[in-house]
Amino acid sequence: MLTAAYEIAEQGRIVTLGISPSFPSTGFGYIQQGPELGTANSFVYYEAMRFMEKPDIIRATQFLASKNFSWNSGMFIWQVKTALAEFEQQQPVMYSLMREIQAVMDTPEYDLSLSVAWDQMPKKSIDYAIMEGAKNMTIIPVDIGWSDVGTWASLFDVLPQDGFGNCTKGKLAEKRVQLDTRDTLVISDRLTVTIGVDNIVVVETDDVLLLCHKERTQDIKKIVDYLRESGYDAYL
Repeated sequence: MLTAAYEIAEQGRIVTLGISPSFPSTGFGYIQQGPELGTANSFVYYEAMRFMEKPDIIRATQFLASKNFSWNSGMFIWQVKTALAEFEQQQPVMYSLMREIQAVMDTPEYDLSLSVAWDQMPKKSIDYAIMEGAKNMTIIPVDIGWSDVGTWASLFDVLPQDGFGNCTKGKLAEKRVQLDTRDTLVISDRLTVTIGVDNIVVVETDDVLLLCHKERTQDIKKIVDYLRESGYDAYL
């Protein structure tokens, strides 16, 4: 797989690994596959048409049924010269700052220049900054048992479950008390008791307690934005 990606990247293309979806997830981004471009090391690769943000359940179901969409794994393979050319064209401010850092590498000024450049660097993910506007994107659909543990709900895929679909993690996880509780995740170092709840996520940290429905964990970003706008940065 990586050999195939390497061969394609040598052609000056940006390669991403698309995960073949197994269910209509609303917690992952998607990539639409375009025309087949060829085969490399027995892997078929396609033109990547567009990146789609996390959809609602209706659109996610449509994506799955179409068989033309893959989950966005966030894994990209490309040559350095290709990457720099994309940054120069699409993100000139980022490109200029990277060049400033490069100019002082292996000198006493490096640490300070890196810190200054980082403070000035636009805060954008690679998807938004480059991939959505790139014209030479290639996707290799793969099935590698991947899961993006990017939401609390996705921990259901990696943590052991009891006979009722419950997951627990923490110092007292083995002493959990759950009555009539199903498909619930509890992350806490305290003894946590749940009664008569289904599809709930409970996460406790030193200063914050989160309670939400399992299907709404992707909305935590909205709460993070609200807290930041309201001056609660200390809790983030």
